[in-house]
Amino acid sequence: MKRVFLGFGVVLLVLSMMNVAQALIITDFTVPNPGATISASGNIVSRDWQGTVGYGVQGGHVDGEIDGIGSGEWILVEFGIAQYIDKVRISALYAAGQHGDIVDETAFINYNYNKLNLPTLPGASDFHVTVESVANDPTGTSYASMSGAGAVVNVSPALTGGGGVWDIINLFPGTPVNSLLFYVGPNANNTYSDYSIVSIDTTAVPVPGAVWLLGAGLVGLVGLRRRFVK
Repeated sequence: MKRVFLGFGVVLLVLSMMNVAQALIITDFTVPNPGATISASGNIVSRDWQGTVGYGVQGGHVDGEIDGIGSGEWILVEFGIAQYIDKVRISALYAAGQHGDIVDETAFINYNYNKLNLPTLPGASDFHVTVESVANDPTGTSYASMSGAGAVVNVSPALTGGGGVWDIINLFPGTPVNSLLFYVGPNANNTYSDYSIVSIDTTAVPVPGAVWLLGAGLVGLVGLRRRFVK
């Protein structure tokens, strides 16, 4: 009988560990990522820009970027377990006049979209965050504007000859996210509005069932230990 209880407790403990939510760090969008499913409007390819490797869609204006040729390119990241988005790093985002861009480039990111519910028009969504590379101030410092909660930090100068890399920190704070959709906004048909995704860092939302299983498994093992001590 003791063996039966012991086995039950161990099974509960193992199940709880299998279901404990895991933080994710995605740095390569072309390979399988445990905990996330990645799809796109076309083949995903990488692009090395000034020493920073980013990922986008093959074809369009430039391979390895998400741009607005035709109906617009997109990359969708779906999480197996809801996540808090700690940081998203994007590259190749510049202001008008840099690299021949005729508009300030804008990166659009939506959350909790799926393949059946992609926006038919770029920007036509219930919520989005925009990171826009703007003209540099007289000191030459790169900065950006952003709608929505969170913060944007420059990693590499958004200048001609520079990397144009940005960190979007604490995206959608306090909001559990099941998916992230990367696409281009109002300039969707403009070949100069494009960017690449470098990485995504998340913190997983705890799964209530995992907590219950973990507690049940521990209680079972503690109870067995007491019986053995007696």
